[in-house]
Amino acid sequence: MSHHILLIGGHGKIAQLLTPLLLARSWNVTSMIRTSEQTPAIEKLGKGQPGKLSVFVSSVEDVQDEGDAQKILDQIKPDWVVWSAGT
Repeated sequence: MSHHILLIGGHGKIAQLLTPLLLARSWNVTSMIRTSEQTPAIEKLGKGQPGKLSVFVSSVEDVQDEGDAQKILDQIKPDWVVWSAGT
């Protein structure tokens, strides 16, 4: 069974170690990163992996209330959310 993971803080050290592990299990990962400049580093993590990697550019700081969080969940539709964001 394939899972879809929303990985918040996808550019962090732990997330960059976790992403290839999840993709190797044929799971789909949406990596939420702060800026589009981080996209190439994240996309490299998905090369040659059986799972599908997507990048979602949005800052955690922009999530001000439950409604903002729900909009992200409604857009991404993850099975699981993994928080790996720093401060």
